[in-house]
Amino acid sequence: MAEAVKLKVEDSPEGALKQFLKALLEKGAVSAVMCARPTASGSVTYALAAAPEEVDKSSPMAPCMPVNAATVLSDMTKVEPFDKPVAAVLRPCESRALVELVKLKQASLENLLVIGLDCFGTVSLNDYKELAPGTLILEEGADRVRPACTVCEYPVAPVSDIEVALIGADHKSEIFLVGKSDKGKEALGTAGLGEEAAPANRESAIEELKKQRVQALEKLVQETREKTGGWDNLLAHFADCIDCHNCMTVCPVCYCRQCFFDSDTLEVEGRRHLAAAARRGAVRMPADTLLFHLTRMNHMGLSCVGCGLCSDACPNDVDVFSVFRTVASNAQKEFDYTPGVSLEDELPLAVYKEEEFQTLGE
Repeated sequence: MAEAVKLKVEDSPEGALKQFLKALLEKGAVSAVMCARPTASGSVTYALAAAPEEVDKSSPMAPCMPVNAATVLSDMTKVEPFDKPVAAVLRPCESRALVELVKLKQASLENLLVIGLDCFGTVSLNDYKELAPGTLILEEGADRVRPACTVCEYPVAPVSDIEVALIGADHKSEIFLVGKSDKGKEALGTAGLGEEAAPANRESAIEELKKQRVQALEKLVQETREKTGGWDNLLAHFADCIDCHNCMTVCPVCYCRQCFFDSDTLEVEGRRHLAAAARRGAVRMPADTLLFHLTRMNHMGLSCVGCGLCSDACPNDVDVFSVFRTVASNAQKEFDYTPGVSLEDELPLAVYKEEEFQTLGE
């Protein structure tokens, strides 16, 4: 089993990674590879490639997310796990969301080889179309990085079988693959590519990037608190919400088969709306949009991994992410819980601890 290997970059870092993914298929280490793939419009989607030649058509390092890949893996594995080994190339927020879904029994890691891709940040799908092919968001396009990525404290996936170690490496000449589990190390050995070597200066480079992002997150939280503090400010922040539920649909940890807000529970007769308008003079329509967001924060805040797709999906550009990230950050701190960093950490709301929140009972 190989602990870590260095792959020489011939044309691009992505090309080196594709050679590795093809080797996994050709050597029978996996039966399929899931990663990003270009579409006819110049955007990307996710695809499950079973033939090595199909990997050549993929873009596993494309710096954008059409959806959070954890959602795709949940759709494929929540009924039953894969019956053959499958490799999936995931960004850190996708890996973390997958860990949360596994804890919620909405996905399975059985027969899944998680390949964690170091992430320098992603851009919107529209911005991606304007970037040069092979851009990793290092220099070119750095000013277009999605806001969620600038405050992400996890540029490296906390849970993976193999790390695609880009941070701290000279991408023009080499990338490193680091085995993080026994099956990851076994896959590296089976692929038989590159020479055994570990990346140098990686940890210091990771810590520096984390430091920058933590500072940016602290600033975001402070600014969001000031902007949305108080009922009137919160109402104003979500004033343009049209109740489309796009943010809920793309959220990787919103998993209920039918949301309370998509049920007929909140459907009321027209006369009741008229009565409310008569009492208040006017009522906002559609109704209960703020209640929808507050309920979602309460429901999924502890498992929010900050991928930011909620804001990307909003047709009216409501900054959903900043409020959700602020609320989630506070809630996670109260419970001393960080989502997606460990399969052993139990979900706070699923575990009763007598010592928690003593002051509430005194």
